[in-house]
Amino acid sequence: MVGVATPTELPRATQERLFPALEVRHLFVMTGADPCTAWLQGCLALDTHGFIKTGAALTPDDLTAARWSLARAPHLLETSLPGVFAVGDVRAGDIKRVASAVGEGSNAIAFVHQVRSARRNEVMSTCAHIAAITTVRHEDRRECEECVKTGDRWVHLRVCQQCGTTRCCDSSPNQHASTHAKASGHPVIASAEPGERWLYCYPDDDFAEY
Repeated sequence: MVGVATPTELPRATQERLFPALEVRHLFVMTGADPCTAWLQGCLALDTHGFIKTGAALTPDDLTAARWSLARAPHLLETSLPGVFAVGDVRAGDIKRVASAVGEGSNAIAFVHQVRSARRNEVMSTCAHIAAITTVRHEDRRECEECVKTGDRWVHLRVCQQCGTTRCCDSSPNQHASTHAKASGHPVIASAEPGERWLYCYPDDDFAEY
């Protein structure tokens, strides 16, 4: 370790003996020794130094305190909050290397896909309305059929999976999709927004990605 400051109150001879000048070509700076995780206190399990505990580092007491609700144990990089992962210097047990953080990030993505798949299967098995859908119906035209009739605007579009009509979401002024579901008894809608692949069941208040 090289001292970067010397106590000025020491005699110069003592300073030179205790803190000799060294000729160096390279200086490596260690970062990540003090995690900025105070804002996570009470949200995720942390170790005594403030690093986020994940996977096997989470003790039964940690999981009990966090009210871990799943039958399975946390995945390797999963925190005490199901589906939330931590990688890199902030994680307890990390070796504080860039290459390691990159590798952990790649593994975390794989675990995220596992969690999302498990959640989708769970919803599909508990909601009979969603489970009954074998082919997702998509919009014929990107417009709310009812809003077009009245000249109103919409925010997002939803497609009824029973009759195939396209209506506006609950964030829209007229909320035609939910109004249609209540009036017709058609339970499931799909998002008609680009890049979104999910189904929602009104009576069961269930959600599933596909």
